[in-house]
Amino acid sequence: MKIIPVVHFSFNDHPFRKPSFVVYFCGCPHRCRGCHSPQLQDPDFELCTEFSAEEFADLILGYHGRMQGRVKSLVLLGGDPVIYSEELERALRLVKESIPSFEVVLYTGFLFEEIP
Repeated sequence: MKIIPVVHFSFNDHPFRKPSFVVYFCGCPHRCRGCHSPQLQDPDFELCTEFSAEEFADLILGYHGRMQGRVKSLVLLGGDPVIYSEELERALRLVKESIPSFEVVLYTGFLFEEIP
């Protein structure tokens, strides 16, 4: 899966304004009018880097450790994270094994019925 490998901290990206880590995914098939990040529609955008599920989980767990567990949620934006659904599911399982209470918010352009 391709992401911008800089995880940032935000209150604004979580729907309930919780302190969260935020990850931007690269690649999106939707081409929505008024897209928040149109440059991330391209999976080969210059800031995008390929990550395996294990590398992604390690990245998130590393940030969580550096914040001493005070940040308890992760927001996934894009692009569209769902285009990497299999690998993303594996990565999130690894994160949840280490931090069972970690909350994940996922923004997508897919309808619920379309998510694999």
